[in-house]
Amino acid sequence: MVTGPTLPAAPAARASGAAQVAEAFLQGYRGSTRDAYRNDLAQWFAFCRALGIRPMTANRTAVDAFVQHLEETEQRAPATIARRLSTLSSFYRWAVREEWVTRNPATLVVRPRVASAAHAPVLDTHALSVLLRAAAEDGPRSDALVALLVFNGLRISEALGASVRDLTTEQDRPMLRVARRGDTTGTVPLAPRTADALARYVGTRTDGPLFVSRTGQPLTRASAWRIVRKLARRALPGQADQLSPHSFRRAFIALSLDAGASLRDVQDAAGHQDPRTTRRYNRSEHNPERHPTWALAAMVE
Repeated sequence: MVTGPTLPAAPAARASGAAQVAEAFLQGYRGSTRDAYRNDLAQWFAFCRALGIRPMTANRTAVDAFVQHLEETEQRAPATIARRLSTLSSFYRWAVREEWVTRNPATLVVRPRVASAAHAPVLDTHALSVLLRAAAEDGPRSDALVALLVFNGLRISEALGASVRDLTTEQDRPMLRVARRGDTTGTVPLAPRTADALARYVGTRTDGPLFVSRTGQPLTRASAWRIVRKLARRALPGQADQLSPHSFRRAFIALSLDAGASLRDVQDAAGHQDPRTTRRYNRSEHNPERHPTWALAAMVE
């Protein structure tokens, strides 16, 4: 097997044919999705340069070597490797369609097995209550941020990308406009607990980012991560190392499905374009107690 050289963490792609094709590909994406794809492609281009491979003529062997490099040299998690392979496959599939290349070298590459979201640890209702109390005690900003993540399941980029002007009402109900993936927008309702927390935090502000730092600058993803980790260490020390802002989104989706909300309603609330993404969180999907045989047997004698 080919062993790749040690590479820098996130090198930028040089101005080349491949880089120009990548820029054309990235025009179809926005925000954090584009940033993630750009970083993944930059890593791939750097790997190809180090081995003297031209990205637009790379074959499956090169991609297999890239996977080995990510596993053995960089020791990346299976989910990270799977995501980067997905990026490569999407890029080359698009390039084939646009006639930049004749084949997709990532098509038959074996992807690492990633645990289903349904089997990943999910915060229960007690843990959420404890974290909400800790956030309220920490201050208005933590209270508003955690309430929004818990009760609306927003991606952290959606919460931090909102502005004060995005707070609105529909039929006398408090709402928040958010920028979704795929260059779309949506409006989510705010539970009274969330609306009250946001009102206390925003105060008299009428413009600017919804969440700001102490200096008035937009709150960054790193800062939001630190807030969540601080609250977790205080309220759930045994789970603190595993918690992140995304933990609230996972809990929102899984617990909403557990509570009986329809798959379509949860899909819409989560902003998932594909219902299969939402279905992965359905922990009762293979529970024999939920099989329709019991309902039918109770009706037919």
